[in-house]
Formats: sequence, C-alpha cells, structure tokens
Amino acid sequence: MTKKTNPWLEHVKETKKKFPDKMLKEVLKEASKTWKKK
Repeated sequence: MTKKTNPWLEHVKETKKKFPDKMLKEVLKEASKTWKKK
C-alpha cells in the first residue's frame, strides 16, 4: 500500500509554484485562502 501524501502539503507545494519568490510564511497564507477542506 502506498503512503498517502498529505493533501495540505500538496496544496502548499502547488501554491509555492505560483509564488516562487515568496517566503514560506507568505505561501502558507496564500494557500490557506484557497484551501478547501475535503
């Protein structure tokens, strides 16, 4: 069985691609705006 990745971390990674120049703290802020709880 493959280990399921954390959907939040996946979302943060996607957001970081959109904002490559931002600090992680800012990326997390942006990610939390667009995060939909599953």
